[in-house]
Amino acid sequence: MDVTAEIYIGLDSLDKNGSTGWDSEELGEPVMAMIFNGFEEPSHQTHLKLMCDDLRSAEYVIPDSINCWIDDF
Repeated sequence: MDVTAEIYIGLDSLDKNGSTGWDSEELGEPVMAMIFNGFEEPSHQTHLKLMCDDLRSAEYVIPDSINCWIDDF
């Protein structure tokens, strides 16, 4: 069984007002974390790159199935 997962960085939570847990198209609006400063800092870029590399090496991941935009950055 293949499963697709999307990972979002910099979110604090989801605003569930007016959303429903039963409709996958209407899960709520993202609320950005106030401490999130983007990826201007080299340390933030390195952290994201290492996270993608670690995910690729996980035993539950199909080889060559992870696409991270930071690799092309």
